[in-house]
Amino acid sequence: MGINDKMFEKENVSKLLFKFSIPSIIAMLVNELYNMVDTVFVGRAIGGNAIGALVVVFPIQRIVAAISMMLAIGSSTFVARRNGAKDYKGISNVIKNGKHWYLL
Repeated sequence: MGINDKMFEKENVSKLLFKFSIPSIIAMLVNELYNMVDTVFVGRAIGGNAIGALVVVFPIQRIVAAISMMLAIGSSTFVARRNGAKDYKGISNVIKNGKHWYLL
């Protein structure tokens, strides 16, 4: 058992949650910055109609990203639980199901 394994046993859950959520928060902020800069460039290059199209597409993009994150987080949780139970066939099934959902 390494030092990283003991971290989950000894540290406060809220502190760990904050610590592990920082990369996700940074990724979301960078994505938002990208969308804002993209909107400015499209508006200057193409015009107002293009910004209207972006306003329609951005919520769809967010829904797709949210569903993808939901499937990824759920799958990783199931894999971790199956790994803890030493159920390697169950891990294989979770990965197969994840691949099928990805293809949809």
